[in-house]
Amino acid sequence: MALKHKKRIGFSSTPLHRGKDFVRYPFEYLRQRSSFWIAALSLIAFVAGNMVGQHGWYAFWRSVWGGYEDHLIVYTGTVAPIEAVPDYEAWARYGGDWQENTYRQVPVSVLTPLPPYRVGEENDAYSMGHLGSYEHIQDGTGSHPGVDIRVPEGTPVVAIANGIVEQVREDGGGFGKLVVIRHPHVPDPLDATKTTVLHSVYAHLNAQLVSEGQVVQKGEKIGLSGKTGFVTGPHLHFQIDRDDAPWHPYWPFTMQEARLVGLDFVRAVDRGFHRERGALYTIHPMLYVQANDKPVEQKIIALVHETESQSSREYAQTLTRRDGRRSVRLARAYYAKRVGVVATTKTSPQIVRTELVASLEEGGSEESHNTITNINVVHDGKFSGRGWERLEVQLVGDDGAIVRSVRFTRDIALRTAYGEAEFRPQSLSPLDFQSGIAYVYMLPRGHRTVVIRSEPFGSLSEPMKYQNE
Repeated sequence: MALKHKKRIGFSSTPLHRGKDFVRYPFEYLRQRSSFWIAALSLIAFVAGNMVGQHGWYAFWRSVWGGYEDHLIVYTGTVAPIEAVPDYEAWARYGGDWQENTYRQVPVSVLTPLPPYRVGEENDAYSMGHLGSYEHIQDGTGSHPGVDIRVPEGTPVVAIANGIVEQVREDGGGFGKLVVIRHPHVPDPLDATKTTVLHSVYAHLNAQLVSEGQVVQKGEKIGLSGKTGFVTGPHLHFQIDRDDAPWHPYWPFTMQEARLVGLDFVRAVDRGFHRERGALYTIHPMLYVQANDKPVEQKIIALVHETESQSSREYAQTLTRRDGRRSVRLARAYYAKRVGVVATTKTSPQIVRTELVASLEEGGSEESHNTITNINVVHDGKFSGRGWERLEVQLVGDDGAIVRSVRFTRDIALRTAYGEAEFRPQSLSPLDFQSGIAYVYMLPRGHRTVVIRSEPFGSLSEPMKYQNE
C-alpha cells in the first residue's frame, strides 16, 4: 500500500493582497500600498513642476484657485514701453532707414532714450497722438485710442509697470500680434491718492516673449516691435485702457458702426467717430507713464513736504490729471447732447467765503475781482441707480451770478454728505470749467438719497432721491 504525504511537494504562490480586501476595506487597502501613493505623488509633482517651470508660480496658483490674485502684485512706479530709439537724423548719415532696417542694425552710438511726450509738440519718435487722426496726428483730432511710437522692427518692448499678462494673441483685426497686461493697485489717473486697475496694450508686435498668466515686472522685456496687423510701417501701438472698458484692447467703434454711417476705417478715425468713447475708456498712455506716480501711501506723505518748484515728473503728473479731466469732459459733452438740458434746482442758502478768487477778465484791472462764495450742483433731483448721472457744477459769486472767468489755485472736491456715490472726476480744476460751468458724472451706490458736498466751500446740494423707473 502506497503512502501519500498530505503536503504537496514543490512551490506554491499566495497573493499578498487579496482583491476582495479592496472591496471590503478600500481605504485600508490603499493605505497599505506605498507604491500607489508614490506613483500618485510623483505624477502630481511632475505636472505641477512642469507648469511652474513653463508659466511660473502665478499661473499655477491661478489654475488651482481659478482666478487672478491681485494682492500678489505691488505697484512700484512706471516706465516707458520703449527704452531707446534711434536718433533718426544721425542714423540716416550711416545709411539707416527705420522702415527697412531692424533694431539690431542700429549703431549703438545713435541710440538715445525715448524722448518725453509733450502735448502740442511734434517729435519724430511719435507718429500718432492719443485720440489723434491719421491726417493731423495731434491729440484730440481723431479717435485713435493709443499713441504710436515710431521704432524700427525688432525694438525691445517692456512692461510699463508690474502686472499680470492677460492676453498674448494675434488679433484678427488691425492690432496684429499683441500683449495685454493687467495692472492692479496703480494710481488713478484722475486722483493719484486712490488706486485703480488699468490695462496696458502693446500691438503690432513682431514677437511676443511672455505667456498668459505670467507675472511681469516693471521694465521686463515682453516683446519686440514689428509691423503686424493694419500698419503703414513698423511702430508700436501703445494704449492704456480703464478697467471698466467693455473689452481690451478697446477701440471706440466697430466696423459695422462705421459702415452704417458710410465710413471706412481711416475716415472714421480721422473724423473722430465716437471719440467720446475713447475719452471715457482710455487714458493718455505716455503722460501716465511719464507722471510715474508714487504708491498711494508714499504720495500722501510726500504732499506734506511739497515745495513751490515742480520737477519734470510733477509737471507730467499735472498734465496727466489735466488730460484725464479733459478726456472725461469730451465724453460728458457727447452724452450731454443725448441727455439734453438738465433741470435747475436750488442749493443750500449757506454761504461760505473762501480765499479763492476768480478774475473777471484776463488782463483786466487788478481791482476787478469777484469772490467765489458758493458752489451750485445742478441736477434733476432723482436717480435710477442703473447708470451714471450727469451733474452741472456752477461757480457762484457775491452777487449770486455765475463767475464766468475762472482762476483759482485749489481744486474743488465733490463728496457725499449723505448717501454713497462715486464721482468722475472726483475733483475739478480751473481747466475743467468753461464760462464758470463744469460737468461731472456721479454713480450712486445703493438706493439711499444722495446729498453732495462741495469742498472747500462746504456747500450742500439739493437731495437726489432714488426713483425706480
